[in-house]
Amino acid sequence: MTYSIYSTIDSDYANQSLVFFKSFLNHNPQLKLNVCCINFTDDKFAAYRNQLKQFPSITPIRVEFTDPLDYVDLSGEQHIFSYSYAKHLLATVYKLKLFSSIETDYALYLDVDMLVRRDISSLLKEYNTDFAGRCMPTLRGYEVNAGVLAVRKGLTGIYEKCPDFLKSKGGDYSPEEFYISHAGFSITQLSSEYNYFKNYGLYDFPKDPYIVHFCGPIKPFSCEYLKNANPQTKRNLINAALDGYYAYFDEWYDTFDSIKDILDTGFTAEVNAAKQFYSSYLKISKLNFSK
Repeated sequence: MTYSIYSTIDSDYANQSLVFFKSFLNHNPQLKLNVCCINFTDDKFAAYRNQLKQFPSITPIRVEFTDPLDYVDLSGEQHIFSYSYAKHLLATVYKLKLFSSIETDYALYLDVDMLVRRDISSLLKEYNTDFAGRCMPTLRGYEVNAGVLAVRKGLTGIYEKCPDFLKSKGGDYSPEEFYISHAGFSITQLSSEYNYFKNYGLYDFPKDPYIVHFCGPIKPFSCEYLKNANPQTKRNLINAALDGYYAYFDEWYDTFDSIKDILDTGFTAEVNAAKQFYSSYLKISKLNFSK
């Protein structure tokens, strides 16, 4: 049984991906990973390859990919929601193209807004199935988080369904919705240990997760969402902090600190600002919340 491991990024996530790769290789030095660089310019791809020299096990693959939003008419206010997901949608749809063309028997896909904390060899052995992901109930129905996906070779024709799906939804949909509602996958439930996150009202707490997924707008390298959040959202985030979720932010920052000399200065400044904000805000919020 042969396998391959993939991630996909656009240029906005180049620096974030390096922190992810560092955590991945810290615990899995025996593994190799291919990163598909979507629509990078010549200069950005060259700069990214230079950054990756520290990680010889990571292979960058430059790909040109048409924005799937070209498939749909997003004119009118009813579709304004969709524009905020444009790049997310681009990477999501490219995953399907990737799955349709894998040459190994088996492929593992990993998002880059993650922290790998343990050897994931067990994941490669345990989920030797057609399709495995973390399923969850949401306000939109039953969906699968696409951050960690295990896929068997032979899932052809999936990508070709995207244009009709996007047209039928008018572009206004959750990207993960495609995997269940339209692609016709039979999904094996992935353990939360391999894709741990605190979003979507899920409150299962693996004691020592293999992979922590900073999905949604709250990420260790950005604090803008929290700054502008409404009181209820902030209260929910406080609950998450008290439950220990933010302990993994410190692990991410430790990984970031170990490679910050190869990261862009703008990204480094953004991370440092977020780190300071989270530390100050959560300390105050815990005190207020406990009264």
